[in-house]
Amino acid sequence: MLKPRWFAMATACLALAVLFAGCPTSGNSAGSIPAALVGIWVDTTTGIEVLRINANGTGSFAEITGGELRWSVSGNRLTMTLIPDGGGPTTSNTGNWAIVGGRLRLSNWEGPMAIVLNMMIPEELERLGGGAGGGNGATIPVTHIEIRQNGNPVSAIVMVPNQTITLTAVVLPPNATHRAVTWVSSDPSVAAIVTTAGTAVLTANSPGITAVTVIADYHTASVTVAVAYEVTNGTGSHPNRIARRIARLHHI
Repeated sequence: MLKPRWFAMATACLALAVLFAGCPTSGNSAGSIPAALVGIWVDTTTGIEVLRINANGTGSFAEITGGELRWSVSGNRLTMTLIPDGGGPTTSNTGNWAIVGGRLRLSNWEGPMAIVLNMMIPEELERLGGGAGGGNGATIPVTHIEIRQNGNPVSAIVMVPNQTITLTAVVLPPNATHRAVTWVSSDPSVAAIVTTAGTAVLTANSPGITAVTVIADYHTASVTVAVAYEVTNGTGSHPNRIARRIARLHHI
């Protein structure tokens, strides 16, 4: 996954924070996490994950690994506490939080990482998949996603112009927190996909090759689609002969 441009700065600042644990930090309240804060929060421009806040106070920040990160809330103040591996000193940073128009705004950070947090966290974050958050347990991530046609897994499809088929996405586990899916065609002029009431309809438009991808919680699955005209020899049609030839060339 692409990392935000401030990833290296944030990681370095966290390392310094551990070394200089004597720097002033804000208190870490043990308040429960409001439902409005629970979820995966992403940059509204790039879609890259910035924060992950679970209902039990666990989570992550900018994919920083090592140690344990805990969230807590006191009023309009959100505290991020890093507990290093090996029992080293903990460090905390606290900032204001507010939900405005369904988006999360964070500001006025205090603590060892205050400069980086105030300068580099986007002005607004949006929850991945939308929704209001909530629940009493930790966020359950998606572990697998696949594309199916007529109930069967599919990795390649051959079509003729104006043909339509229905595709479905299977997201596992069934109780994953963020199950919302997004469908994308790499070349809609060849084949376009439209979702209506949870159903994805693929329409072949013109000869060529395209890839159709479905995304859920940063997991993806793709199917290669070859589109070509039918041909006839005077005795009847030979559906997809050219398409199959194209498919062979592309190892479908």
